[in-house]
Amino acid sequence: MYIQIDIDDVCANTMEIWLNKYNKYYKDNLTKEQISDWNISMFVKPECGNKIYDFLKYPSLYKHVEPIPDALEGVNSFRSFKDIKIIYCTDSSMSPKFTKLKWLQDHGFWQYGDYYIETPYKFLLRGDIIIDDNPKNIAESNCHLKILFNRPWNKYFEWTHRVDGWKQIINLVNEYKEKMKEQ
Repeated sequence: MYIQIDIDDVCANTMEIWLNKYNKYYKDNLTKEQISDWNISMFVKPECGNKIYDFLKYPSLYKHVEPIPDALEGVNSFRSFKDIKIIYCTDSSMSPKFTKLKWLQDHGFWQYGDYYIETPYKFLLRGDIIIDDNPKNIAESNCHLKILFNRPWNKYFEWTHRVDGWKQIINLVNEYKEKMKEQ
């Protein structure tokens, strides 16, 4: 069984550092709760606009990013099942290549046997389960179980398997594994 796990704002609390950098540079006080759409440029000051994505181009951004609570424990709980393979899949079109892989290694997420894929086209990947905060990735995925990590920027996307944290993810994955055993 293959589990595709997004990195930004599923494992890594990227938005917090990203907004801190933006707010400091543009003297703003934007919070993640105010961002209600995937296109963050709609919520920043007009003089910033699409330049908001430039902050992601600096590898130093990830030096300050902390893990999402319980994410490492969640990923490690999947490893207790010998038939599960972890695939970290992330869109790195805005950030330098392998920056997020280094982050995974530095924070204990990466283990021998894991897979790491950088692509904006996650729908091309095969797997059994996807965990992501991007509604487009969820909707287009070929996975059987699609888990949407609840974030303000996806709150208007209706989805059955929406979670607020890693404990819920673990429960959904365990339920899915049990259903697969029964079939």
